[in-house]
Amino acid sequence: MRQFSDFFEKIGRGTFFLACVGVCLFVRGDADDEFRALAKEYVDRMPALSPISATQIGEHRFDDEMDEISAAALQRRLNFHKEFLDRLDRLERNDLSRDFQVDAALLHHASEHGVWRIETFQDWAWNPLIYTAKAGGSIYGLMAREFAPLNVRLKRATERLEKFPLFFEQVRAVLQPRRVPRVHAETAVKQNRGALSIIEEMVAPAAGTLPEADRNRLRQAMATAQSAIQSHGEWLEKVLLPQSEGNFRIGQKLFDQKLAFALHTPLRREQVKARAEREFQAVRQEMYEVSCRIYLEQFPLTKFPKNPSEAYRQAIIRAALERTYLDRPSRDEIPQMARAQVKEATDFVIQSEIVTVPEDPLEIILMPEFQRGVSVAYCDAPGPLDKGLKTFYAVSPIPDGFAPGGGDAGGPVIPAAR
Repeated sequence: MRQFSDFFEKIGRGTFFLACVGVCLFVRGDADDEFRALAKEYVDRMPALSPISATQIGEHRFDDEMDEISAAALQRRLNFHKEFLDRLDRLERNDLSRDFQVDAALLHHASEHGVWRIETFQDWAWNPLIYTAKAGGSIYGLMAREFAPLNVRLKRATERLEKFPLFFEQVRAVLQPRRVPRVHAETAVKQNRGALSIIEEMVAPAAGTLPEADRNRLRQAMATAQSAIQSHGEWLEKVLLPQSEGNFRIGQKLFDQKLAFALHTPLRREQVKARAEREFQAVRQEMYEVSCRIYLEQFPLTKFPKNPSEAYRQAIIRAALERTYLDRPSRDEIPQMARAQVKEATDFVIQSEIVTVPEDPLEIILMPEFQRGVSVAYCDAPGPLDKGLKTFYAVSPIPDGFAPGGGDAGGPVIPAAR
């Protein structure tokens, strides 16, 4: 201690402080370099595990490959996640700069999620929708955006279509029919046909742009893929669907784990639920206030009670919604309505100077068939590695089995206030 004190006095407090900072920066620089190399390796190796996902994020080294759906491929993905978990655990995170501490936490979380999903959640064994999305997405991801010349994308599509028989064969080998929830099987039957529409509507019309040899190979690949899709559809209907008896409810334990991974938060289910209930009540009150204004437009002499019952509030909200339903588009007008709404919202944001609106192109499209049955609309942005390409606002058409519906033009009956 005496030697340290003498040293401290000789160099002075300020110089000693700067020396300590320099040592810390040196250590931190080494740690940052180590993490930077690890992260670069992760980004370089990860896309090969799912070529279809790689295309979607804008990594096009594997555009000619399909995902491998097998026990061996599953083990490779598991080993990959465990390897990076181990390497991240050996990092001294406190030595990292703040930005890299955050990045390391995110990467650790993603790797933990990968291990949990394969080993514990096991949706690869009971969720056929994973594979209908992959089949349709494998070609849609190549054809929807112009990230490369059309002839290049068509050649990559040809190579993927040729691999469809093996892909579906592997899917049938890993799915365990009795673990599949019936609603998943029913949706998969419908979505499976969507891959056919992608081929017919996006690939086939462009085949004539290729030289003869390439065109003939593409047409043969399309026929091969179409046959594979139809055969898989028969298996879904005749084998999977009749045996599907899994419970779509995953249970409390798995739900809590899945929630933590999905939200990346330590909040417990009860806390999330309490927040949701508070938000629900706030939104319900706002809906009631807006509904009162809409109702007054039709019945201006209405007197609303100061403390309405929940039944009364619900009746007013429903009346306003039914009034709104009268101004609805026909089946064929849904895309035009979506375009008008997007323009109205965009103009409002620009005029109000809320945020800067990016200049990247936006296109409103009918939702591809292989994606239907889950949501009524979604935003499909280009991958983070693709620059300046279109964002798609995909809107689902009204299903054929849906009745027209509508409200009562004479006005709803409102219960007495109580």
